[in-house]
Amino acid sequence: MTKKTLANQKPTEVRTPDLAETAMTPSHSRWQEFIDRLAGPEGCDFRQTDAADPRSVTWRCDSEDDTCPLSRAILTDLGFMPVAIDESIQYFHDHGGFCDCEVLFSLGWDE
Repeated sequence: MTKKTLANQKPTEVRTPDLAETAMTPSHSRWQEFIDRLAGPEGCDFRQTDAADPRSVTWRCDSEDDTCPLSRAILTDLGFMPVAIDESIQYFHDHGGFCDCEVLFSLGWDE
């Protein structure tokens, strides 16, 4: 190539992926929002059933459903693209989150 050819070439556009296009992981800027929603009423709905007994916790989760439907619904509501949702679910599985509550137990809460 000559200098003239190089000068006439258009610069390559470097695009930063939108946050909705990247997998939801603990390093994602919206991770805490996702975890709060997954633990709350629209997700697993963790709650104490007896105010006198801190161990009386119940929640909603189908441990047989490894598609993580609650996580998927929340990610969809957050505006994530389908490919980013699939990558997020794969990340959850790779790190011990095989159902919605396991996403919280394995990845969501600080010890």
